[in-house]
Amino acid sequence: LLGLDSSDALRRSQRVGSVFENLVYLEIAKSLAHRGRHRPIHFYRSHDGTEIDFVVAEAERLHLVEVKLDEDARTPKAFAVLTQAIGEERVASRSLVVPARGVADRHGVLVRGPIGAWPF
Repeated sequence: LLGLDSSDALRRSQRVGSVFENLVYLEIAKSLAHRGRHRPIHFYRSHDGTEIDFVVAEAERLHLVEVKLDEDARTPKAFAVLTQAIGEERVASRSLVVPARGVADRHGVLVRGPIGAWPF
């Protein structure tokens, strides 16, 4: 659909970030559906431009997911901004998704690849 004929063409494309973000969205939706947890997947954007790619509600708490192509990406400041606005008790998990395998905990933020078990 994008007119890209190889993985190299995708890597060079300006749309590679959007394609990766779409993959993550589909993995989240698939994971929720397979476990019978039909929840809407939202995004967060404030008036000042602070944003979080995906927000999944579970009861009264929120799972925050940010997607970055850089495997060495820093923990998004948006996590702290939203957490301060709604309160720590309302945040169920924070995930930074990068194109890597495995899961690591970085001071309360799960740094993970797009495939695998989600905390919600």
